[in-house]
Amino acid sequence: MASIRSRFIKQLVKHRIGRTLRAEVPVEQQRKELEQLSLISVVSPTTKIREVLAPNCPAEWVTHRNARSSHAILFLHGGGFNTGSPKTHRLLTERLSALCEAVVLVPDYRLAPEHPFPAAVNDTTAAYNWLVGRGFKEENIALVGDSAGGGLVMSTLLKLQQNNRRLPSAAVCISPWVDLTMQGESLVKNEKHDIMLNREWMSLMASQYAQDKLADPLCSPLFAELKDLPPIMIQVSDNEILLDDAQALSEAIKKNGGEVVLEVWRKMWHVWPLFVRWMPEANVAAEHAASFITRYWKN
Repeated sequence: MASIRSRFIKQLVKHRIGRTLRAEVPVEQQRKELEQLSLISVVSPTTKIREVLAPNCPAEWVTHRNARSSHAILFLHGGGFNTGSPKTHRLLTERLSALCEAVVLVPDYRLAPEHPFPAAVNDTTAAYNWLVGRGFKEENIALVGDSAGGGLVMSTLLKLQQNNRRLPSAAVCISPWVDLTMQGESLVKNEKHDIMLNREWMSLMASQYAQDKLADPLCSPLFAELKDLPPIMIQVSDNEILLDDAQALSEAIKKNGGEVVLEVWRKMWHVWPLFVRWMPEANVAAEHAASFITRYWKN
């Protein structure tokens, strides 16, 4: 049964975010309104935020007071490849830093339509290499991303493979968008249940980011040969239109002999773990993700 707090947050998501992420709303306005909502993401005194300049783009270091300097999470924010920023995801990145006792690097990667594919994946791959260059060992790095950021987690892993780089120890994809051709049946079946996303907005975001490369595996990782990947956790709600993306990704990883954990949460919504501190279901999801990550780290 959904908590009382989650019911309140659900209405906020439906009437603020759901009405913002619309094809008819200019992307500049979408970005502005999401940034305004991020004002609720007040960082606790136990966490420090520091701006850094990673290759290709600025980024934020999110460091809880208990974070170890030897362990790092590369967090790739969502937003349809066109919106979002480190600020819009601070509640979750702060919580992951605390739970995993690790620093979190959140690149402010370049967004479409100003910077279409492959700008974002180039930036996220460069950020990973930057972490390694600063002395973080691959076995003590994890990738985490939500929505389009979850897709970018997979794209970054594929790009690292192409470049013959060692991969991180684990990855977590929250409500990942991994098929920009949008063939999943849940896009239609769950349209009435999804309070945040809609097909028209996603189609526009996909075309502005990938242009004529929607089926390119680095845009739509579901079409890649998903082999020799690190252990991956996938979290998704049964009510969202990206349910099939998450399930198909899980099956593709399993088919190729990979280790994957799929969590399908009932009656939640797209990227509900962003609302840690505000609702227990988000807190538990973050705890599951952190437990999964730390299981594969070298202490």
